[in-house]
Amino acid sequence: METVGDRLREERTRIGLSQEELAAVGGLRKQAQLNYESGTRSPDASYLLALESAGVDIVYVLTGRRVVTDSAAVILDEGEQEILRKYRKLNEAGKGAVEALMNGYLFAGVFTKTGKPTKSVRPLAHDRAAAMNTETMERTRRALGEQTPRRAPAKTRTTKQKS
Repeated sequence: METVGDRLREERTRIGLSQEELAAVGGLRKQAQLNYESGTRSPDASYLLALESAGVDIVYVLTGRRVVTDSAAVILDEGEQEILRKYRKLNEAGKGAVEALMNGYLFAGVFTKTGKPTKSVRPLAHDRAAAMNTETMERTRRALGEQTPRRAPAKTRTTKQKS
């Protein structure tokens, strides 16, 4: 089982610092860093916050989960956060419908910042497309202004009667 000390050591080596160098970033000496990495002591919040400035993923150190996969943190404004909250409440069919709608807008250039179509849009995930039932797909097509193929009326076969 990985401990906070193990993850702290992993982060230190990931960013390429020695124990002494990382300890200095946090305002401590090498022995304190050694104690943290060995699990003898636990780092406090002020130390971890100081390490963040050196590129240490402190959420990973504490929880073992990486929150941001790249070096730039993504900050969402209130409107984006609200959209994300609502999106997360949807089932797979609902998420598929939202993605299809956005893809349609992007591909057509409708409501884009430039007013120009996006050259390529990410295809709808297969599992989301499969989750969308016929009615949902029909509504999505109508919302996107796509023509729904019309089915010809079923042909009935008549038998000729002999005279």
